[in-house]
Amino acid sequence: MKLGERALQVWQVLICIARNRQTITYGQLAQLMGMGESPVVVTPSLSRVWEYCERNNLPSLTYLVVGKWAGKPGTEFPDLDSERERVFNYPWFSLRPVQVNDFEVQEQEEG
Repeated sequence: MKLGERALQVWQVLICIARNRQTITYGQLAQLMGMGESPVVVTPSLSRVWEYCERNNLPSLTYLVVGKWAGKPGTEFPDLDSERERVFNYPWFSLRPVQVNDFEVQEQEEG
């Protein structure tokens, strides 16, 4: 499966958990996507989701993915609780459905 396709899977999972005001660990996300339990395998897809959110001025869905032990994302954020509230309260399902090619733009630009 291509990186854009995996990023779309991540997007779909994250907008659902945002709607339910939940977080998910990197390992749980990897397992849910059928990629084993290693948190490392979802990192490239999460990067694409983060880039898409940044490009489109959206709250970053990646704030919902946390480390198993720390309960926080892998990177420190100044006001994590406030950012998560933005993610939880955003009307994700009112957006135009995201497509695989929305995440492949970076591949074309980089290549």
